[in-house]
Amino acid sequence: MGTARPPGAAAASREDTPRAAASGRDYLRRRAAERHAAREGARREDEVARGIHTTLAALAQETRLHPPQNPRLSGQAGRNVLNAAYLVRREDGPRFTSAVARLAERAPRDGMRVDLTGPWAPYSFAGTDSSPESP
Repeated sequence: MGTARPPGAAAASREDTPRAAASGRDYLRRRAAERHAAREGARREDEVARGIHTTLAALAQETRLHPPQNPRLSGQAGRNVLNAAYLVRREDGPRFTSAVARLAERAPRDGMRVDLTGPWAPYSFAGTDSSPESP
């Protein structure tokens, strides 16, 4: 499961150079506004990803959050904001898949994409004993 934003969603225009601004102060203000917009966009993406995870976690027996996938490895453009595994009972699979479909339908309005892969063998849930190993 993963979500990502479109590659150009918060990218600054290549035309934003010091010479394109009326003054250095204007340029710095524009750059500050761009940084603020990028931070706000990332905050919103993270908020949407948390909502997606909360919705899907409620339908799963267990969940695992994995580090975001590198776009070079996944072949997907954009920033991966949720990379998770959900352990879902076989009989709950259709309900889970329907929930993902609803989230995927809504995701473009938030500048997101939701992908479902699997079912997979539950490797993410094997060996989850949290006690430290003995030397």
